Formats: sequence, structure tokens, C-alpha cells
Amino acid sequence: MKYVIAGDPSYFTVSRSSQKDIFNNQKYRKVVTEITIASQHDERPMYDGKIHVDFTFYLRSPKSKRYGDLEGAYDPKIPDLLKLVKFIEDVATGILYKNSCIICSVSAKKRYSRKPRTEFEVKIL
Repeated sequence: MKYVIAGDPSYFTVSRSSQKDIFNNQKYRKVVTEITIASQHDERPMYDGKIHVDFTFYLRSPKSKRYGDLEGAYDPKIPDLLKLVKFIEDVATGILYKNSCIICSVSAKKRYSRKPRTEFEVKIL
């Protein structure tokens, strides 16, 4: 099953201070992502066996003219790929599966796009 979450890919940030705005923004992004995944999963039962998840994170292309057109190119900049994956794994817990430990394999990549989004596909092994 394939899932698409529109907008800039999200991840949990670690704040060294107790900045309320950062916490509230992360909480909002988590809730929006949960609702989006749940609506696309519909009333299907949760996955309960071994699964593989294939992630593609499309991040906003830089606006600078010196970069040219980077549509589809790999993105070597922040955020960290593993933080992006972990965010989706955590948010999907309780919606797609009871525990993320059933994820046995993962493939992930970051790309530039004019249409930022997160796409992932769950395959039963």
C-alpha cells in the first residue's frame, strides 16, 4: 500500500532549551501526519507480520539560481535521512501497526522537488 503526505517532510528536532514554539510545531506536524496516514489507510486492518517500507522524501528545491534545476536530484543537506524515517515510523505506530519492530527492512532516499512531500510504500514480506 502506498501513502503520500503533502508538504515538507517532518522530523523530530531535539531542542536544547524548552522552546514552546518548537514543541507545538512538532506536535501539530505529528497530528496532521497521523490524520493523513489514517485517512489513506482507511479501515484496513493493521499490519501484523514482517514488512518492508520504501521511503522517498521530496524536499523543497533551493531557490538560488546558482544551483539550477535540481528536480529529482539527491538532497545531501539537512534534515538527516534517519530522522525523517524515524518520524514516520513513530507516527504510523498505532495506525499501520501496533509496534514498529515488525519493520524488517527499509529503503529510503531524499530528493529535491518543486512539490515537497513524503511518499512511502509498505510491502508484506
